[in-house]
Amino acid sequence: MNENLKELSALRRRPGHRTLVNSLLEGTSALNTYTAEEEKSKTPPKNKGQIIFDDHIHLKWVEWEGSIPRGAVSIWNEEASRREYVCAEAGCSVGFFNESKGPYCYYSNADQEHRTSNFRMLVNEDNVEVLEWKKGSFGSVPPKSVPSYPGVTVFVVLGNNSNHAAPFLISSLQEGTSALNTYTAEEEKSKTPPKNKGQIIFDDHIHLKWVEWEGSVPSGAVSIWNEEASRREYVCAEAGCSVGFFNESKGPYCYYPYADQKHRTSNFRMLVNEDNVEVLEWKKESYGSIPPKSVPSYPGVNVFVGRNRYGLGKVVPGCEAFFLPHNGKEKCYKEYEVLTANTPRR
Repeated sequence: MNENLKELSALRRRPGHRTLVNSLLEGTSALNTYTAEEEKSKTPPKNKGQIIFDDHIHLKWVEWEGSIPRGAVSIWNEEASRREYVCAEAGCSVGFFNESKGPYCYYSNADQEHRTSNFRMLVNEDNVEVLEWKKGSFGSVPPKSVPSYPGVTVFVVLGNNSNHAAPFLISSLQEGTSALNTYTAEEEKSKTPPKNKGQIIFDDHIHLKWVEWEGSVPSGAVSIWNEEASRREYVCAEAGCSVGFFNESKGPYCYYPYADQKHRTSNFRMLVNEDNVEVLEWKKESYGSIPPKSVPSYPGVNVFVGRNRYGLGKVVPGCEAFFLPHNGKEKCYKEYEVLTANTPRR
């Protein structure tokens, strides 16, 4: 044992000695040492991604860290003669990554092509999940369509603009040799447990929630008075990411901006401040900048609640702008106010 300790002491006295991995003890095998780089290379990389489906734990959105992650989902684009990997920008939009085009995810928004270096890639770890492209049209999606973010209704598609149809990427789980059964939309809906009453946005602001529209304005719904339109507007968000307004006189709809147009939907959420507990404040910003604790359209999504003199809308940092529905169109502004949550009242 003393001889072993002498060897260890001598090792430590050497200039630039190597990192100790296994101590040499009596009755053990020879001392093994590794440099920091060698130790790092021996450690299997962790995939820290965001699991999309609880029953498909190997299908994840993984943050871009400078190289294509193992298992990244891709297609061969015959039209462009290139390999395209599925990516999603920090908001909701899905696009493609191609090595020859640099470290960017290219995606569409408001009839324009954009690119960002802040994005996620879709990964099927060890190719465990069975992925399949299924045809859809006019916004319809089959069960288990892969969303751009868990819970968001924006999906991965393989586009075909000529006939307005596009296949959707589906995840099917294999158990042994049999595939997971598929269901109609109604059957799938009946199997889904009832939704939680509200989605908490910040862990330290538990009274601020996105609540599903159920036919009436919920207690504590966040609103503004729109001087320009002379009406009360409540903050709402459609099932994707866009923020807009609800007004009782305009029917049971959330009006929101998207792709240069004003849209409306009866499937939406309303922002609620239960019992008016949280301190909310509108803060001035411009060109896509947002202050701390800005309220997102969905927890973890990079689209935020904003307003200007013309009403409510969305701030999209990736586009460096604020968008709102106005006179049937999507209007873009560079200066706006962002809704923020401050220190809870005591």
